[in-house]
Amino acid sequence: MKYRHTMLRISNLEESLDFYVGRIGLVETARYEVAQGRFTLVFLTAPNDPDAQIELTYNWDPEVLTVGRNFGHISYDVENIYETCTRLMERGVVLARRRAMATWRSCEVPTMCRSSSSRRANG
Repeated sequence: MKYRHTMLRISNLEESLDFYVGRIGLVETARYEVAQGRFTLVFLTAPNDPDAQIELTYNWDPEVLTVGRNFGHISYDVENIYETCTRLMERGVVLARRRAMATWRSCEVPTMCRSSSSRRANG
């Protein structure tokens, strides 16, 4: 398993880039405009640590981002996403959703997920 990025939802792309790039000093490494989904993804890294990325997700349609809603996910690369999702479900993790797309495959585990026995699991 290899860490990829942490995703944060943002409500203002320009202000967020001013903060993360202009003030903190992160570097923009990639940007994807997804017209069909009506969102923009911007990937940032520290200048000397390209493996620790932040993904800023800007939804084009206005949305109030409350505490907790602005956090999206933490991403890891795995050898086989189907085996990983199956293993998680066998261990009682409830997946928020599973998706397979042309460019990536993922399963999403809610930050505050519950096991089949209703105990809180680490998110």
